[in-house]
Amino acid sequence: METWNGIISLLIACIELILLVNILALAEKNKTSRSGILIIALLFCYQLIEFIICHFNSEAPALIYTAFVIISFLPPLSFYHSANLIRGGFSSRLKLIFLPSIFFSLLYLLMIDDFDVTACSVFYASFNYPLSTLFGIFFYLPVAASMLHLYLQIKNEKSGKRTFLSKIILAGYIIALLPAAAAFILAAFDSYFLLSIIESITGKFALVPALCIGFVSIYGRKPKTLR
Repeated sequence: METWNGIISLLIACIELILLVNILALAEKNKTSRSGILIIALLFCYQLIEFIICHFNSEAPALIYTAFVIISFLPPLSFYHSANLIRGGFSSRLKLIFLPSIFFSLLYLLMIDDFDVTACSVFYASFNYPLSTLFGIFFYLPVAASMLHLYLQIKNEKSGKRTFLSKIILAGYIIALLPAAAAFILAAFDSYFLLSIIESITGKFALVPALCIGFVSIYGRKPKTLR
């Protein structure tokens, strides 16, 4: 089965690439769709790198570092996408949410030799990387903020197109975070295996919010004016 290592990552990368092409071709070009395009492009790049690492037994620290830089920008981009969807804009002060991503990118550059692969399989990859607990806290907090933002929109505005689209995105995030919730529950009972591969598993479950973002980008476009 080692010859198939990383093949699920390649499959998901192909699906995300097809989704990306469709959004570029069909979606209205606005802040919401552009941020959605960037999220899906980063997810595609991460899955492709994970495939290269596992399938070709590439353990180059620089490649693993690149993968972690990519996923470090996904949580603030998720918040940025949600804010654009709900409010149609993003306060300049809220751009500070990208500072932790920049911080980790620079810090990890100084610690690049500490990155390595601990396991690879058909379904997942496991990595060793510095400050994993701190990175995990940073990773999930903006996603939780995005979900809260979407929930408040749904609660305050019971109906309407924007609320419907918010429900779609929120459902995608909830499904994507199910493995993380399971991993922390299992860790409380001294079972850490799922937690050790959570970046890889969450990256694969992120296909669900990617599909939701694609739907929102295309469905949410304004109808063309008939001549």
